[in-house]
Amino acid sequence: AMPEKAPFFDENATSRIRSEILRRKAMNPADGPAGKGSAGDGLAGDRLAGDGSAKAAADPDFEARLFLCVAHEFDRRQREMDQELRAVDRGADRLMESLHGREPETPVAPLPSLPATDTGIHHTQTRLAAWTRLMVHDPDLNPADTIFITTSRPILDQVMDQALDLAEKMHTMNGTGGGAAFDPLDRLVIHLDPADPGARDRLRAAATEFAGGGKPGEIGARAPGGVAIALHRAAGIPIAALLSGAAPGAQASGKGDKCLFGLVEFVI
Repeated sequence: AMPEKAPFFDENATSRIRSEILRRKAMNPADGPAGKGSAGDGLAGDRLAGDGSAKAAADPDFEARLFLCVAHEFDRRQREMDQELRAVDRGADRLMESLHGREPETPVAPLPSLPATDTGIHHTQTRLAAWTRLMVHDPDLNPADTIFITTSRPILDQVMDQALDLAEKMHTMNGTGGGAAFDPLDRLVIHLDPADPGARDRLRAAATEFAGGGKPGEIGARAPGGVAIALHRAAGIPIAALLSGAAPGAQASGKGDKCLFGLVEFVI
């Protein structure tokens, strides 16, 4: 990771990434065209030497940051494109109303909504693996008290696939499974009002009870403008292993409390 910097983004992330690339190039002057592939080889070229000699180990934290920076920029541009397309649609509607002599409708405040395009569908597994690699460096992270919540359906589907795969691998590794288990139907749906100041505390209380063995089901009622958070639990699978999809090893299998992850959906 970059020196003395938390491994997540801020407004200067792009320029910092560029500076770090230049710094790495300056530290490895032999990594020019004569020492490896062309500049177009990118990070992959850092792993290869033209003469086959041993190279310094690649920095996976840096590569994760670089990948997420590119993904972040892609997502930002995708959101801007969605906004521009919606503006075009609104302009076309106003034009049609004018041509037909109708009074334009009074605009109403929009309800909360997700982006028109779910960018999580692009490089889903790589996004998760890169984000998880940096997440574990967070000094404030307590793995035993961590809930992973996303607004992306493809991301949730990927995590569920990894949970099923890990539970099966850990079962094979330990014979009896060591307590590792995941049932896609074992979930708790919590309905909340984002404007309610006590919503966060209610979510945490419900999640804690669910992680401790509480019954699945539904809490609260659907309401326009509210959110529904569907929580799943995976027993005995560490959060980092769950999100990266990498088996934690026999010594860690089946240990710890239930790991929670879920999806946020806006109620229209």
